[in-house]
Amino acid sequence: MPTSQNPIAGPGPSATILAYPTLVPVVTPHLAATPDDSFASAALVPGAERYALDPDEDVMYSWAGTHWQAVPDLVGERQAAAWLRDHYVEKATTGGARNAWAFSKLIAASAPPVPTPNRDADVVIPTRNAYLRVGSDGRIMAEMHERSAGIRYLVDASAPGVCLGAEYIPTPVPADSRFGRFLAHAQPDPELRDFIQEQAALTLIPGQPQMAAWWYGAKGSGKSTLAAIIRRFHYRAVALDLKNLDGFRLEKIIGASLVVCTEVERGKWAEGIFKQLTGGDEVQIDRKGRPVISYTSDGKWIICSNLDPWITDPTGAVQRRIAPVRWSHTVPSDQRNHRLVDEIFAHEVHIVLDWLLAGVQRIVRDYKGRFRPENQWPAPVRRWAREIRGASNPVADWIDSERIGRSAGVLHSRREIIEAFEEWAHNHPEHEPLSEPVFWRAFWAAGECAGAKEPARHESGVTANGKRTMIPLHRIALGDDRREGDPPLDPIPEIAGPVDWSDPFASA
Repeated sequence: MPTSQNPIAGPGPSATILAYPTLVPVVTPHLAATPDDSFASAALVPGAERYALDPDEDVMYSWAGTHWQAVPDLVGERQAAAWLRDHYVEKATTGGARNAWAFSKLIAASAPPVPTPNRDADVVIPTRNAYLRVGSDGRIMAEMHERSAGIRYLVDASAPGVCLGAEYIPTPVPADSRFGRFLAHAQPDPELRDFIQEQAALTLIPGQPQMAAWWYGAKGSGKSTLAAIIRRFHYRAVALDLKNLDGFRLEKIIGASLVVCTEVERGKWAEGIFKQLTGGDEVQIDRKGRPVISYTSDGKWIICSNLDPWITDPTGAVQRRIAPVRWSHTVPSDQRNHRLVDEIFAHEVHIVLDWLLAGVQRIVRDYKGRFRPENQWPAPVRRWAREIRGASNPVADWIDSERIGRSAGVLHSRREIIEAFEEWAHNHPEHEPLSEPVFWRAFWAAGECAGAKEPARHESGVTANGKRTMIPLHRIALGDDRREGDPPLDPIPEIAGPVDWSDPFASA
């Protein structure tokens, strides 16, 4: 059965071109009385499983030998037109092709539907030469393609040296490779590179993660280059305009595993439909000359812009679905290699695939298959996210920049903690002064410190008025005084909800 032309299967330039199964004459299971019935019989011959319908979404899928690929109605009508020309030339018209395809969908509704993947099972990454099953411990096992698995997308590359039934171990990115040099220049911070690696790897994991990567920065900083590289790994990726997601423009998202938005202009955009699509909600899709359908998208999102995201959603739901990364290391225009993406895919496609798979392993092993929670993002990313939300948070900036956090071996009084903040704030006049109650509300709301709110012990001391009292001590380390060899602490609880900076009487 034909697959895509020029598949990415190893060294050599390539360009993915979608291809769907071509119908051939078959012995129909019954005496078809009409051209529509003959076409439906050829498309849905029992046992071949060439096509199957998702009745909930009214979308037909075709088995491509590696995965079930959604077939847009226009593509199906083209198949019907070609088949009619060969078998019922007098019915080979636009209306005849449309009727034949519509009739085949009606018949498919009474046949076994397209299989549904088991969302509770291990993560399965479908590549061209094997399904790569990632266990909860991060180990990858190679398996053969299987119709019944219900996989509905394809990573358009082959895992190098894969052996079915054996463990597959991704190879680290060589520092002297084209891809390695590109990553090191574009994002010199290793922690940020790991974060971006997980954002890219998330696009390979089945399901809707409810998190979009938003990369922003000056032109020539590498963000669009990496987006173009990731896009080539997806059998069906689409480009959308964030400002125009209404009408018929959304039709091409059907069956897409990746959505890439580039050149986003500053100003209002379709936040509402974006929130639905990235949230795994059912949306209504208009189709030209066809009925409106309800569709739930599993497509992952990568958004590139020169400026930071401009968000007006008052609920905070859009902000929570965006993981922003600023790209600031540009390459002068006269030094840019405009063929870098092609060269990487000609010689290093296996390097990029292993880089992506290593990111998948980390997501599955460390975060149970979900994108890491915000309180575990790198400090710069948390700061960028706060800036985008329009929430100036000096306490969080202090915690990030001075490495404030819990410690099993260090104790500080509240007076020592707030004096350390006040000293830092004195050197950062860009922040507005805070009252003590507001400071403590923000401090204990921070994930890095929340677990130390209850005092570890008390010691005798003297108040500012000279009265003796018992002073509470908290297991908080102030920057460099974190002791080496501290035993591990319990996981830090994630604190939900923003801090209300307008309340000067907030409880400490």
